Amino acid sequence: MTKQKLSGAQELLKIILDQVSGEADPEKPLIPAYAVQGKGDIMCYDPNARMFKKVARGTIVYVLKENYDYNGRSLIYTVYGEIVCIDPEEIFLLVGFD
Repeated sequence: MTKQKLSGAQELLKIILDQVSGEADPEKPLIPAYAVQGKGDIMCYDPNARMFKKVARGTIVYVLKENYDYNGRSLIYTVYGEIVCIDPEEIFLLVGFD
């Protein structure tokens, strides 16, 4: 069997999952972490399910693709395993790594 080549987004998601689990490859760069601004919840569009999902503000997220849709939203991966679209003004970069 031949090994399938991962697409760019799949490779990025694999790096993020390794990083979140604490098993980051030292030869690959760390992906910067962001957080959703504010308190409470925000409704974000899930392009796979074609519905909106509630995401808690303050959740740590990783950007998979900027300017993902025609509204200019970013495609993000939350530490809770959801992939949703969010307005880039709703997230901010966390400085440093834990």
